[in-house]
Amino acid sequence: MDLSEPARSLSPTLHLAVLAALARTHAPVSGRGLARLLEGKASQRGVADALKYLVAQGLVLRDDHPPSASFSLNRDHVAAGIAALLGGLREALHQRCAAEVAAWARHPVWAALFGSIVRGEGDASSDIDLVLVVPDRLDPNSAEWTDQLSRLTERVRSWTGNAASAIVFTRTEFVTSNEPVVRQIRSEGITVWGHRPRGAR
Repeated sequence: MDLSEPARSLSPTLHLAVLAALARTHAPVSGRGLARLLEGKASQRGVADALKYLVAQGLVLRDDHPPSASFSLNRDHVAAGIAALLGGLREALHQRCAAEVAAWARHPVWAALFGSIVRGEGDASSDIDLVLVVPDRLDPNSAEWTDQLSRLTERVRSWTGNAASAIVFTRTEFVTSNEPVVRQIRSEGITVWGHRPRGAR
């Protein structure tokens, strides 16, 4: 899965990426604004061509206010639900990870995604990074725990096509560590289970 724009997993053309971006917006947006939402991965000309096609199909509504125009997803269109699904692919991954961890016999204190998946960077070759903070009393090398973790990383790969990389800290390690990766996780980690440990530096 292209981590910068998951809709590209279905088509390398801009049409689906533009639809996904519109599905995530709640107000009309200009073509230039859409190009910004796509974070430099598309030219304004490319976005304009995709919009022209989607307007012709009735999936996108165009509101002219010369010298410019704004665009919005036609949420009454029979295909609008597909656009909404495309716009929510990252959230769907979060939900699946949460459901997987919720089914475990031994739960972490906190499980989160971090790295390129939360920054909207990377591509189909990028790893999906997870962090799990476990209670101090839990042995992260136990067979039960490692089996759970292996199943999670295998399922993330199955859901996305991307390899998954998981790192594990005890609660004390995470709270007291000043390692760069821990600081990165504290600043950008998106919770999929539990609560971020308090007391971290």
